Amino acid sequence: MSTTKKSEAFSQITNLVISYLEKGIVPWKLSWHEKGLPVNLYSEKPYRSINLWLLTALDYDEPFFLTAQQAKKMGASVKDDEEPHFAVYWEWSKAQKSELTKEKPAKPSATLKTYALFNVSQCVNVPDIRIARQKRNNHNPLDRCEEMIGEMPNRPTLQIEGRTAYYEPILDRITMFEPDKFPSLEYYYATLLQQLIMSTGHVSRLNRKPYQITETKEVLPFSLEALTADMGASYLCSYCGMDTWNFENRSEYIEGWLQRFKEDKQCLVFAALQALRGVKYILGESLGYATETQTTFLENETA
Repeated sequence: MSTTKKSEAFSQITNLVISYLEKGIVPWKLSWHEKGLPVNLYSEKPYRSINLWLLTALDYDEPFFLTAQQAKKMGASVKDDEEPHFAVYWEWSKAQKSELTKEKPAKPSATLKTYALFNVSQCVNVPDIRIARQKRNNHNPLDRCEEMIGEMPNRPTLQIEGRTAYYEPILDRITMFEPDKFPSLEYYYATLLQQLIMSTGHVSRLNRKPYQITETKEVLPFSLEALTADMGASYLCSYCGMDTWNFENRSEYIEGWLQRFKEDKQCLVFAALQALRGVKYILGESLGYATETQTTFLENETA
């Protein structure tokens, strides 16, 4: 594993995404439902959070990755002159008792680090092992989306009126305009999924900081919450079998995030973490994290 310092890891990953944006590629808008989620071939675990988008953007025919050490354990090896790709993981420090009090333990801390990965096409002698790709259900993607939304625990109220889509934390209510006013039904559901991801931040759900203090229905453009909603909705679109929706003002969108990421090297990683938590909540998956501090960082992304 890499010994990259926390600040260096944030910069390395964010700069990589900046390079994609400068080419007109928005990693978190890419769909993975055709090829399946990127998966570690050795552990058979899917990559999550920012790693999902970093590996999806590579666009390999096979979505299987592994470290050089894992390849060796499988009797394989990395081809000569192959360049590694990078993913991130959180390295946790051991919680120790506070210096100030013997009764309350100090909160554990985590450091973001990077590690090198290779796609199976970059390796030789890989055993003929193929993890079953996520089966695409035979349901209509829009029906699947409607079903998923209907099964969301503790859903916010939904009202249809006006010509603006937004979420009001103080009322825990989503407002959408009529589906036939959207360019397509896919666009309608993608927009609704954005609002549902925002609603997972409510105090009755995941209690994200913006919704602990705000009563406004406005989410600022190019904010952490806006990126969280985009990433979470994009994941759920692929989950339902929908291609990621077309978005308006593409050049303005890309330019806005380029400016934000050049100024803030941590926003990208933390938005991906928050989006993952929001997705898990909507899908009814248990987070399984024991402490309040750990929920900030979610999981060790080593796969």
